[in-house]
Amino acid sequence: MKTYHMYHAESISAESKLKEAEKQEEKQIGRSSDPVFHIRLEERHQRRSSVKKIEKMKEKRQAKYSENKLKSIKARNEYLLTLEATNASVFKYYIHDLSDLIDVST
Repeated sequence: MKTYHMYHAESISAESKLKEAEKQEEKQIGRSSDPVFHIRLEERHQRRSSVKKIEKMKEKRQAKYSENKLKSIKARNEYLLTLEATNASVFKYYIHDLSDLIDVST
């Protein structure tokens, strides 16, 4: 459970960073689509460059988020399987083994 909580916290952090990157991308795309005809060539190149950087950052954060989400899900599933196995062992002990022990001792 501790591992799950750690991965889940990382996943939430990565998700917030991804949303921030998406907002920056929307903001940058909104700026670059404004009809400004007197922009110099250098400024256009800088804007394209910044849009590419933002897209790369967004892709990187998307990958990190997906990776953390997958780790979180795997840790949760592992915990649930372990919990189920433990419950089955306890159930077997109290229902079968303990009654056998009581019968043998009497």
